[in-house]
Amino acid sequence: MKVWMLVVVLGLLAVDVGAQPNPVTVRSSYNFFSRGVKKLETADYAGAEKDFDKAIELNAELIDAYFKRGMARYHLLMYREAVPDFTRTLEHNSSDAEAFLYRGICYLKLKEYGTALEDLNRSLQINPNNRRTIYYRGVVFYHRSNYLEA
Repeated sequence: MKVWMLVVVLGLLAVDVGAQPNPVTVRSSYNFFSRGVKKLETADYAGAEKDFDKAIELNAELIDAYFKRGMARYHLLMYREAVPDFTRTLEHNSSDAEAFLYRGICYLKLKEYGTALEDLNRSLQINPNNRRTIYYRGVVFYHRSNYLEA
């Protein structure tokens, strides 16, 4: 009976401890994130992508790391790989105009013009004066042979 109670108590402790984020892991994830941001700013996109990978591996709830990794992948011309990162960002913040913009550009580069236009339109709804979004929207219209809208 005592052994069984000890097993139950230890099992409950293990579940409780497992539910708490490890402060060292969280701190390490932020260290990798910060290093990735610096690499992104200095155009070391491959290094930035690796650091954001590690930050996400250590803390999957570090949502900013997904956007930044998407940016690194965008600059590495890894458009297909960047799309899920921008999507993850938008799952947590559906009013992020930049995430819609860059996901839209990725879809444009992948020649998925309809989806690109949806994202660029959504970006413009959130931030109507973004010239970059307006430009890429025109590029999509051009590729769709809609020259009057372009």
